[in-house]
Amino acid sequence: DRRGPFYFSGKGKMRLRTAVNTCLHNIWKYRGRASRAEYWCCVFCYLLVACVAFGVILPLGALVPALIWLGIGLGGLAVLAFVPSLLAVSVRRLHDCNLRGWWLLAACALPYPLAIALGLLMDLPVDLIRAVLGGEDLPQVMVLAMYRPLQFCTLYLPEVLASLLMLYVTLRKGTPGPNRYGPDPLATPGEEAAYMPQP
Repeated sequence: DRRGPFYFSGKGKMRLRTAVNTCLHNIWKYRGRASRAEYWCCVFCYLLVACVAFGVILPLGALVPALIWLGIGLGGLAVLAFVPSLLAVSVRRLHDCNLRGWWLLAACALPYPLAIALGLLMDLPVDLIRAVLGGEDLPQVMVLAMYRPLQFCTLYLPEVLASLLMLYVTLRKGTPGPNRYGPDPLATPGEEAAYMPQP
């Protein structure tokens, strides 16, 4: 039964097997669109690899102290190997919602300068802002969280808002039919063939 990588279960839904196949076929592809199923399959695989890498390899390295750095290195390499594919599927997911891939960069890069600006507006010391955002000086961070909870929460507000915005975009339904980034990933093969890309 050769139904190809775009076999769908009908009514605009993608089967799990098809989502995994599509994710694997488009692992380095930044052009085109990715459905919700494809995106969340890729995220699930990334989390699975991260859990195995750090949940299994690191404890084994802890049993044999000489292997701890090998475990950290292998775990880090396994997780880093998935970063380009996770970036690619995130960009394609934004394309499915008819948004540019640059929104991903904005969601990742803008919260930190905004948090620093908010911290400076609240007259917080620069060292304390750096400690909170970088997670360096834990006692100082805990003191701020206990005695100035409003300022502490405000520093994380841009990051939380950007995360919620990206979560909304990845959970919402994509543009029905073709858009400027390509055909609908949930289209049947006949509908996909009818799409004519713009020059």
